[in-house]
Amino acid sequence: MATLTGQTVASTYDLLLKVDSSGIDGTLRTIQDGDATDTALDLSTGAVRSTGTLTVDGVSTLTGAVTATAGVTGALTGNVTGNVTGNVTGNVTGDVTGDVTGDVTGDVTGDLTGAVTGNVTGNLTGNVTGNASGSSGSCTGNSGTATALASGRTIAMTGDVAWTSPSFNGSGNVTAAGVIQANAVELSMLEDGTQGDILYYGASGAPARLGTGTAGQVLASGGAAANPSWVAAGVKYTAAWATSHGSVTVANGSTHTITHNLGTTDINVAMWANTSASDTNSEKVDGMFLSSGPTYGGFVTSVSTNSCVVQLADSGYANCNSSGSGIGATWAGAYLKVVVMG
Repeated sequence: MATLTGQTVASTYDLLLKVDSSGIDGTLRTIQDGDATDTALDLSTGAVRSTGTLTVDGVSTLTGAVTATAGVTGALTGNVTGNVTGNVTGNVTGDVTGDVTGDVTGDVTGDLTGAVTGNVTGNLTGNVTGNASGSSGSCTGNSGTATALASGRTIAMTGDVAWTSPSFNGSGNVTAAGVIQANAVELSMLEDGTQGDILYYGASGAPARLGTGTAGQVLASGGAAANPSWVAAGVKYTAAWATSHGSVTVANGSTHTITHNLGTTDINVAMWANTSASDTNSEKVDGMFLSSGPTYGGFVTSVSTNSCVVQLADSGYANCNSSGSGIGATWAGAYLKVVVMG
């Protein structure tokens, strides 16, 4: 700006700034130069108005409302209390209280309270309370609701039972069959039963239970295509080596009643003879008739559920030697053993 030192008013009046003839009062009046050329600046005792572009190169401290109908270009540092209408291009540092209408481009650090309508591009760190619609990006924190996982996962179980689920993303239920591993089922894992019960596999291959039998019965197999069952045990009665049975002395033609008490007539009777009370060198006795008439051996002539009658031949019994030759031997003085099988 040129100095006025040594200048006359006539030569410098156009360089001076002034208001109109009314002076400064409560009305905004345009600042003019000495030639009455209007500037873009209006002044009053209570306000300053720029009707053109206002460029501030230093720090501006503003108190009161700021109305910028053409926008504010440049950094704005300090608290803004009141509504901001228009676009804000640049970073906003500090709390924003009130509604923000329009797009926000850039990072937002701090809590955001209120509804957000529009897309959020970038990472969102923190808790979201309410519904979040849309996808894309990374969300770290807790979500109030979710319909599916971004990537499906499987759930597996190992041990006595092995199981792996199909891919699971939360959009629906998944099922899969578990497999009991070999030798994983122990006796303690089976259901409780009754003492004496028998477990077996039925025709379908499924386990089945055979209830407790009665005393004296034995377990019998029915073969490859049948279930096991309880049956009466095969029993026998032995009349031991003796020279007298049923109070009758063993002799040619003697008759002996053998009491066995097996409870059945379905029996098989075997007789053995020897010269001593020993199984060594004993001979099994069968009944035989020779064409010449003599009868040797012994016969069963009667049976009942508790006894049978043994008839010894009147000619003795056949005694065979190691070469296969046989001679007749008398029953007199012989030892007789009778075995009855039921």
